[in-house]
Amino acid sequence: MKKSQGSSPKFAKPSAPKKGQKPQKAQSQTKAAGPKNKFQAPLKRGPKPARDERAVEKKTSLARVEFVKSAKEVSGWPQDERPEIAITGRSNAGKSTFINALTNQKIAKVSNTPGKTILLNFFNIGQGYRLVDMPGYGYAARSGHEQVSWSDMIEPYLVLRTQLVGVILIVDIRRKWSDDEKLLVQFLEKHDRPWALVLSKTDKLNAKEMREARLRFAGVTSAQNIFYCSSQKRESVQQVEEALYSRWVKGSEAAVGVRQ
Repeated sequence: MKKSQGSSPKFAKPSAPKKGQKPQKAQSQTKAAGPKNKFQAPLKRGPKPARDERAVEKKTSLARVEFVKSAKEVSGWPQDERPEIAITGRSNAGKSTFINALTNQKIAKVSNTPGKTILLNFFNIGQGYRLVDMPGYGYAARSGHEQVSWSDMIEPYLVLRTQLVGVILIVDIRRKWSDDEKLLVQFLEKHDRPWALVLSKTDKLNAKEMREARLRFAGVTSAQNIFYCSSQKRESVQQVEEALYSRWVKGSEAAVGVRQ
């Protein structure tokens, strides 16, 4: 098709629209202006909002769980400055299941025979902190030698370890608060060790039993220090990790070595 001789120049004002035709938008000048037109300069994104470093770490930290070592004596403990959260509880309280749910990996052995963990097991969680899987207590089939060994190994760790920023106590929600738990909590508080109570296996209870359990444990510690968890609902386990990371690990400055 030939161009009409009377067609308007490229930068001239557009001709009036015909009847029933929508008016054209005057865009040609802007498009032709090139880099001289400040509105045509390449768009630049504004500065990125300050990112939540903890949120970034949360997406990746639990994917980088690293077994460090198992140890019994003070000389065998890791000697860097990484803060540590220890996890303890009765041998059949669901401690290993909780750890595996927390890390989303099978790093702790789950056995039909409670009491298989007999050493302190150290696991690095990303770049943030370290989990310490402690041997379970209170299992009747343990020999007297093993029970004495638990005391000889755990008490020095709880008293001397300066990297220790808090202790998670796992209790089966179907059980009652026993003398074992009372003695352990008294020991922790005597040595100024922060602790939190995680009631496991909540999926085993119906609504009525759950209300009764809440009342049963209500006087043990403050409400904000009690967490209700089920390995079937990983988000409940993650809530524990989020809360205790913020409370214990964030900003902590653990010193290398042991208390003097």
